[in-house]
Amino acid sequence: MSPVYCITYVEVNKHSVNFIIGHTGETYKKALDSINFAKSLPCDFVNMYNLVPYPNTDAYMWIKENGKFLVDENNYLKYISYRDNTPIFETPEFTKEERMKITKIGFNLYEKKVLEFRLGKTLGTIGYYLTRVPFIHKIALKVIGLKTGWKLFVFLSRRSRE
Repeated sequence: MSPVYCITYVEVNKHSVNFIIGHTGETYKKALDSINFAKSLPCDFVNMYNLVPYPNTDAYMWIKENGKFLVDENNYLKYISYRDNTPIFETPEFTKEERMKITKIGFNLYEKKVLEFRLGKTLGTIGYYLTRVPFIHKIALKVIGLKTGWKLFVFLSRRSRE
Protein backbone atom coordinates (compact mmCIF):
# COMPACT_ATOMS: atom_id res chain seq x y z
CA MET A 1 0.00 0.00 0.00
CA SER A 2 1.35 3.44 -0.83
CA PRO A 3 1.77 6.12 1.86
CA VAL A 4 -1.29 8.07 2.82
CA TYR A 5 -1.10 11.82 3.11
CA CYS A 6 -3.33 14.76 2.55
CA ILE A 7 -2.73 18.44 2.04
CA THR A 8 -4.83 20.83 4.04
CA TYR A 9 -4.87 24.59 4.07
CA VAL A 10 -4.43 26.08 7.51
CA GLU A 11 -4.79 29.74 6.47
CA VAL A 12 -4.47 31.59 3.21
CA ASN A 13 -1.03 30.74 1.79
CA LYS A 14 -0.19 28.56 4.79
CA HIS A 15 0.01 24.85 3.90
CA SER A 16 0.01 21.79 6.10
CA VAL A 17 0.66 18.21 5.04
CA ASN A 18 -0.47 15.27 7.17
CA PHE A 19 0.96 11.75 7.08
CA ILE A 20 -0.17 8.57 8.80
CA ILE A 21 2.60 6.11 9.62
CA GLY A 22 1.91 2.39 9.98
CA HIS A 23 -0.56 1.42 7.29
CA THR A 24 -1.10 -2.21 6.39
CA GLY A 25 1.97 -3.66 4.75
CA GLU A 26 4.14 -0.63 5.52
CA THR A 27 7.79 -1.20 6.44
CA TYR A 28 10.40 1.03 8.05
CA LYS A 29 11.89 1.78 4.63
CA LYS A 30 8.52 2.75 3.13
CA ALA A 31 7.80 5.00 6.12
CA LEU A 32 11.24 6.61 5.77
CA ASP A 33 10.47 7.21 2.08
CA SER A 34 7.30 9.02 3.17
CA ILE A 35 9.27 11.23 5.56
CA ASN A 36 11.84 12.03 2.88
CA PHE A 37 8.98 12.94 0.55
CA ALA A 38 7.53 15.18 3.28
CA LYS A 39 10.89 16.93 3.63
CA SER A 40 10.87 17.74 -0.08
CA LEU A 41 7.46 19.43 -0.03
CA PRO A 42 7.23 23.23 -0.08
CA CYS A 43 4.87 23.48 2.89
CA ASP A 44 4.72 25.33 6.19
CA PHE A 45 3.84 22.39 8.43
CA VAL A 46 4.32 18.61 8.30
CA ASN A 47 2.32 16.48 10.73
CA MET A 48 3.06 12.81 11.38
CA TYR A 49 0.62 10.54 13.14
CA ASN A 50 0.59 6.87 14.14
CA LEU A 51 -2.13 4.80 12.56
CA VAL A 52 -4.97 4.24 15.02
CA PRO A 53 -6.74 0.98 14.17
CA TYR A 54 -10.31 1.55 15.27
CA PRO A 55 -12.23 -1.61 16.18
CA ASN A 56 -14.01 -3.39 13.33
CA THR A 57 -12.14 -1.45 10.62
CA ASP A 58 -10.12 -3.14 7.89
CA ALA A 59 -6.88 -1.96 9.57
CA TYR A 60 -7.95 -3.45 12.90
CA MET A 61 -8.83 -6.79 11.32
CA TRP A 62 -5.58 -6.79 9.34
CA ILE A 63 -3.58 -6.30 12.55
CA LYS A 64 -5.48 -9.09 14.29
CA GLU A 65 -4.49 -11.43 11.43
CA ASN A 66 -0.97 -10.19 10.60
CA GLY A 67 0.40 -8.37 13.61
CA LYS A 68 0.25 -8.03 17.35
CA PHE A 69 -1.36 -5.40 19.56
CA LEU A 70 1.10 -3.95 22.08
CA VAL A 71 -1.60 -2.47 24.30
CA ASP A 72 -4.84 -3.65 25.83
CA GLU A 73 -7.23 -3.91 22.89
CA ASN A 74 -10.24 -3.06 25.04
CA ASN A 75 -8.94 0.24 26.43
CA TYR A 76 -6.31 1.75 24.14
CA LEU A 77 -8.64 4.32 22.60
CA LYS A 78 -8.97 5.95 26.03
CA TYR A 79 -5.25 6.54 26.36
CA ILE A 80 -3.88 7.43 22.92
CA SER A 81 -2.61 10.87 21.99
CA TYR A 82 -1.83 12.29 18.58
CA ARG A 83 1.67 13.26 19.82
CA ASP A 84 2.39 9.87 21.38
CA ASN A 85 5.06 7.93 19.55
CA THR A 86 4.26 4.72 21.41
CA PRO A 87 2.90 2.31 18.81
CA ILE A 88 -0.38 0.53 19.37
CA PHE A 89 0.69 -2.50 17.35
CA GLU A 90 3.60 -4.05 15.48
CA THR A 91 4.05 -6.42 12.59
CA PRO A 92 6.95 -8.68 11.64
CA GLU A 93 7.75 -6.21 8.81
CA PHE A 94 7.60 -3.08 11.00
CA THR A 95 8.57 -3.66 14.64
CA LYS A 96 7.76 -1.56 17.70
CA GLU A 97 11.30 -0.17 17.82
CA GLU A 98 11.22 0.79 14.15
CA ARG A 99 7.82 2.44 14.57
CA MET A 100 9.07 4.46 17.55
CA LYS A 101 12.17 5.53 15.65
CA ILE A 102 10.27 6.60 12.53
CA THR A 103 7.65 8.49 14.54
CA LYS A 104 10.41 10.37 16.38
CA ILE A 105 11.96 11.34 13.04
CA GLY A 106 8.52 12.53 11.90
CA PHE A 107 7.92 14.56 15.06
CA ASN A 108 11.37 16.14 14.71
CA LEU A 109 10.46 17.19 11.17
CA TYR A 110 7.26 18.71 12.54
CA GLU A 111 9.21 20.71 15.14
CA LYS A 112 11.71 21.93 12.55
CA LYS A 113 8.95 23.10 10.20
CA VAL A 114 7.18 24.95 13.03
CA LEU A 115 10.36 26.80 14.00
CA GLU A 116 11.12 27.64 10.37
CA PHE A 117 7.61 28.97 9.92
CA ARG A 118 7.63 31.07 13.08
CA LEU A 119 11.21 32.35 12.94
CA GLY A 120 12.04 32.17 9.22
CA LYS A 121 13.98 29.50 7.36
CA THR A 122 17.49 30.44 8.57
CA LEU A 123 16.79 31.37 12.18
CA GLY A 124 14.27 28.52 12.53
CA THR A 125 16.77 25.95 11.25
CA ILE A 126 19.46 27.27 13.59
CA GLY A 127 16.97 27.22 16.47
CA TYR A 128 15.93 23.68 15.63
CA TYR A 129 19.48 22.34 15.66
CA LEU A 130 20.36 24.24 18.82
CA THR A 131 17.34 22.82 20.64
CA ARG A 132 18.49 19.28 19.80
CA VAL A 133 21.21 19.85 22.42
CA PRO A 134 19.52 18.92 25.74
CA PHE A 135 21.26 21.66 27.76
CA ILE A 136 20.24 24.39 25.30
CA HIS A 137 16.72 22.97 25.05
CA LYS A 138 16.26 23.28 28.83
CA ILE A 139 17.54 26.88 28.80
CA ALA A 140 15.24 27.81 25.89
CA LEU A 141 12.21 26.42 27.75
CA LYS A 142 13.14 28.42 30.86
CA VAL A 143 13.64 31.63 28.86
CA ILE A 144 10.30 31.23 27.06
CA GLY A 145 8.73 30.70 30.49
CA LEU A 146 9.90 34.15 31.61
CA LYS A 147 7.73 37.18 30.90
CA THR A 148 10.36 38.84 28.67
CA GLY A 149 11.19 35.54 26.98
CA TRP A 150 7.55 35.02 26.13
CA LYS A 151 7.30 38.56 24.71
CA LEU A 152 10.36 37.88 22.56
CA PHE A 153 8.85 34.60 21.35
CA VAL A 154 5.55 36.33 20.47
CA PHE A 155 7.44 39.10 18.65
CA LEU A 156 9.50 36.60 16.65
CA SER A 157 6.45 34.49 15.86
CA ARG A 158 4.32 37.40 14.61
CA ARG A 159 4.83 36.07 11.09
CA SER A 160 2.47 33.19 11.84
CA ARG A 161 -0.39 35.65 12.36
CA GLU A 162 0.22 37.76 9.22
